[in-house]
Amino acid sequence: MSEKIIEVTQALSDGTFLSNWQFWLMLAAVNIVVTTAATCITSFYSEKGKFKAIESNFSKVITQLERTTQATKSIELSLSHQDWIEREFKLIRRIKLEEVMNGCLATRDWLGKAMIYRSDETPDADQTPLTKVLTTIELYFPEMANQADNLLQIHHKFLHKILGLQINLHNKEKELIKKRGELQALSNAPAVLRRIAIEPLKEEITSLEQDFNELKSSYSNSLHADYAKFLESLSAVKTEIRTIMRKTISS
Repeated sequence: MSEKIIEVTQALSDGTFLSNWQFWLMLAAVNIVVTTAATCITSFYSEKGKFKAIESNFSKVITQLERTTQATKSIELSLSHQDWIEREFKLIRRIKLEEVMNGCLATRDWLGKAMIYRSDETPDADQTPLTKVLTTIELYFPEMANQADNLLQIHHKFLHKILGLQINLHNKEKELIKKRGELQALSNAPAVLRRIAIEPLKEEITSLEQDFNELKSSYSNSLHADYAKFLESLSAVKTEIRTIMRKTISS
């Protein structure tokens, strides 16, 4: 090979290379080698560029996939949290509906007992279970506001009437007890005083007893209509409670 190169070099120096076929053969070989090498180099860098592009795209895909996965987890967590909130909300409403229903029944029973006249006490308006019922409705069931307001008004009017009638009964009873005490005290008085005072006092006591008994008899009768009106309003609240409970359970 070195001899061929020397010959080609000699041909170039003396100008005879144009007629030397070996020169042209070598030139063609060199051209082929150079072209092939250039093609390989170009192809190498082209493929290298493609690999870099693929690698870059792959990294982007991985990053996007990670973001998508994170977003999916975030959505799943949000949905799970929302589902938990809805379940807790329904549970609380069911519990509070039961409290309202029990409170309504307790109010009915409390008023029923308050209607019974007792000579030694009167109902304490602050002890009515309706206060807690109305508080629960206001906090958890604003859709029941109209029924609650109506029930409150009827309850207060009814309770006010009960207290007013019982105060009158208490006053009559106190007056009657006082007169009976005066009559008892006259038993130790002189005979002349007894003859003068006892008969008028007995007549007064008889009149007071009659008034007291009539007032006590009319007391119960005068409350029946108001109690029936209260029960009607209470029934409307209970119906609304059942409706809300069905919606809460079925939703």
